Amino acid sequence: MKKLSLLFLALISFNSFADDENYALKKLESSCEKGEMQDCTLAGKMYIDADKGEKAISLFEKSCSKNFIPGCTALGATYYSGLGKVQTDKKKGIEILTDACDKKEGGACGVLAYAYMMGDGVQTDYKKAMKIFRLLCDKKNAEACHFAGDMFMQGWGVTQDFNLAAEHYARGCSYGLKKSCEEYKVLDSEGFVTHSE
Repeated sequence: MKKLSLLFLALISFNSFADDENYALKKLESSCEKGEMQDCTLAGKMYIDADKGEKAISLFEKSCSKNFIPGCTALGATYYSGLGKVQTDKKKGIEILTDACDKKEGGACGVLAYAYMMGDGVQTDYKKAMKIFRLLCDKKNAEACHFAGDMFMQGWGVTQDFNLAAEHYARGCSYGLKKSCEEYKVLDSEGFVTHSE
């Protein structure tokens, strides 16, 4: 009987959570209709999470068309990665992300830099990737610092430099990225970190 009661409580909690999500989604869409582009983007992200990508695309397109650049980033990332069961279209995604990055949207620049580093949807361009990662790292983007560290570690588009890799991992760590802390510790334990006295 106790197991049945716990299952019943779990089902009630789940239904309550689903009701809360539906309520929040309706509020966001209502606000979106009134011209709040941030809410269009947030509602779109909820549709992505629910694998309803086509609905998300229409909301992202609406916010992007009104020059809400994070909406453009979400639109580009959705096409680039095929989020929410949307048909992947790397070329279209890269075009949208490039335009958003040109408007200084950090999220778009990060995805674009990763694409250049990996040669995914674009020709590999380590120098362009490194330039973007270092700019984002200077703006305290932990992932960008980590990727710059990876590039120095591997010598991708730069001279391999363990000290600069460690420096970038340390920055990523200081901004809260656990994997950067781990990479820094490995380099330090292997004697690649220069400590000032």
